[in-house]
Amino acid sequence: MNHHNWWCDTQDQLPAGATIVPVICASDQTHLNNFLGTQHAWPRYLTISNIQMDIHWKLEMFAWILIGLIPCPPKRTTNIEDAWHSSVGTVLSQLRHLVITGPGLKWVCPDGFQRQCYPLLAA
Repeated sequence: MNHHNWWCDTQDQLPAGATIVPVICASDQTHLNNFLGTQHAWPRYLTISNIQMDIHWKLEMFAWILIGLIPCPPKRTTNIEDAWHSSVGTVLSQLRHLVITGPGLKWVCPDGFQRQCYPLLAA
């Protein structure tokens, strides 16, 4: 996403005046249960990268939203990677329709102007 060529090439495919809104996902394993000590999950968070950095990291600004809690399979599971990718695919399945070939979405930006935006799941 931060590669200059990707950004410019993708922006060039959009109508004049439209903008890309990169969607960012984050996850980190977290401990859920102190009683047994074995319950872990990967919370899945979502934000957009067009939010200013000083706002992104303030918890009270709610720039990140929890979109799913993916349970960690037991260590004895042989295909942990398959379970992870399947779970992430299910959680992010609603984002599959976000493409740059459609009409985009009309959003009111912080400056008060309405813009045609194209949210894209970016990596």
